[in-house]
Amino acid sequence: MEWFARLERAHDNIRGALNWCLSGGDEETGVLLAASMTRFWFARAYIREGRRWGQIAASKQQISARARALALRNLAFFLTYQGEAEQAVRLAEEAMTLARSVGEPSLVAWSLWGLAQATDELRDFARSERGIEHAAEEVVRGDRALRGDDLRIEREHRRGIIGRGIVVR
Repeated sequence: MEWFARLERAHDNIRGALNWCLSGGDEETGVLLAASMTRFWFARAYIREGRRWGQIAASKQQISARARALALRNLAFFLTYQGEAEQAVRLAEEAMTLARSVGEPSLVAWSLWGLAQATDELRDFARSERGIEHAAEEVVRGDRALRGDDLRIEREHRRGIIGRGIVVR
């Protein structure tokens, strides 16, 4: 949590950097910076801000496939939490395709997890379960940035078995 406190103190500077980068200064860096801020924005309930930066990042075309996959996956994450799961599924599917083209197992797992979250929100539990299982397989192949248990806990969380209290700023 110390890092979240540091990020909170630097938040205005980060916004400035994002604005400069994503306004043409260095779009690839901006997209990667926005992707790296996703967990902070979610944990601190900056859902609207995360979505806004996610939309800007996902709109960039002259970036690497890896950066684009991250941008699409992270935007899908925020859309899912704002009740726009159908659009989130489309973005997560595109992110998954890009992630597979990059060949980075942890990125594939992260994208599959996003797809599982969105399909779960649509109550397509069979598809969600398949996404979680495939994500867990990718984690085994990758660097284990995500663990299979984390994915299963998230599924239960999304189904409301574990309560959540998210305040949207």
